Amino acid sequence: MSSFFFSVLEGTSVAITQFRQQLDDAMAHSGPWVLLGERATGKLSVAFEMHQQRGALGAPFIHLDCATLEPSLAETTLFGHVEGAFSGAICAGLGRLEMARGGTLFLDGIECLPSSVRTKLFDAIAQGRYVPFGANQSVMVDVRCVLGVTTASFSDQAWLDIMPVTPRLSGLNVLRVPALSERLDDIECLFCACYLACFPQSSTPPSLALDALARLEHDGWPDNLDDLARLVTLLGDSWHGRVVLLSDLPARYSSDWLDPASASCLLFNDAGDFEALSDCWGFAEGWSASAASVVAVEGFDLEANEGLKRYLQDVEVALIAAALKRCEDNVSQTAKLLKLNRTTLIEKMKKYALYH
Repeated sequence: MSSFFFSVLEGTSVAITQFRQQLDDAMAHSGPWVLLGERATGKLSVAFEMHQQRGALGAPFIHLDCATLEPSLAETTLFGHVEGAFSGAICAGLGRLEMARGGTLFLDGIECLPSSVRTKLFDAIAQGRYVPFGANQSVMVDVRCVLGVTTASFSDQAWLDIMPVTPRLSGLNVLRVPALSERLDDIECLFCACYLACFPQSSTPPSLALDALARLEHDGWPDNLDDLARLVTLLGDSWHGRVVLLSDLPARYSSDWLDPASASCLLFNDAGDFEALSDCWGFAEGWSASAASVVAVEGFDLEANEGLKRYLQDVEVALIAAALKRCEDNVSQTAKLLKLNRTTLIEKMKKYALYH
C-alpha cells in the first residue's frame, strides 16, 4: 500500500457508516485529531480525506511514518535544525512541521517515536510553538496535525500510554478506523477501488462472482488492506471489466473452500456431513457434531423458497444461534468459535435480533 492508496470511506457497512458520521462530527472541531486502528486499515487515506476537506487549495499534505525513523534522527526530522547544530550540518534543514506549513501533517505510528520527541511534539501542538534542533528562537506551528496510532483495540485504551494526559491536549479528537474484518459488507466496493488504484490504466474494475465474493467475505483479513492489495496484485492487470470466479482467486482463497450456498445442502444429512461443513467454514476445534441438531433450516426449494439470499440468511442465523447456545451466550467465546471478529458478530446479532 505504500505506492498507492484509495478512499477507504466508501461502503455501506455499519462500521464505516458510523465512522463517516464520527469523522464529520470531529471535522467540525479544530484539531489535533488522533486516528486509532490496526495496521493497514487506511489511516493514511482517511488523513488525506481530512486534508481535502479542511486544506486550502494547493496546501501541502505531508505524511511521515514514524516507525521508519532512526531514533537519533527523529527530532531533527520533525522539527528541523539550524546550521552547525551537529557535525555535518553545513546548512539549516527544514523539519516536517515546517514543510507542512499551511497544510496538513499526518504522523503515523507516533507510538514508535522516542518519548522525549513525543513530549516535544505534544508541547508544540499544545503551545503552538517549537524550537528547531540547535536553535535559540521558537517557530510558530501553522499546520493541522493528524496523529496515527497503531493499536489492535480501542477498548483497551493502550494508546493512552503514549499520549500525555494534560489539560492542554484535552481537546483531542479521537477516531477509531475500523478493521477490514469489521466491514465485510464493503469487500466488493473496496476490491474495485483497490484494483483501480493499483492499475490506474484500467477504466473498468472487475466484478466478483457470488462464490468469489462469499469466499472473500469469510476471510479473516489479518493484514487488512495490505491483504486486499496483495490479492489484487496477484490477480494482475488483465481483469478489467471481467468477472472473477472463485476458481480465479489465488490458491490461498480457492483451495479447501465450499461456499455457503453449496455447503448448506450438507447441513442435515448426518453428523459427519456437519463436521465436514464446519471444517470447510473454518469453525474452531471443539464444535460438536451434535450441534447439527440445533440448526433447523428447511431444505432449499426452488419453487417454494423466498430466494437464495433469504435462505442463506436463515442458514447464518441458525449457525450463529447454535454457536451462542453452545457457548452459553458468551459473545467473545462465540466469536472465537466461529472465527469472527467480535464486532462483526455483534453487528450480525443486532441485525438478526439474536440478543436474549
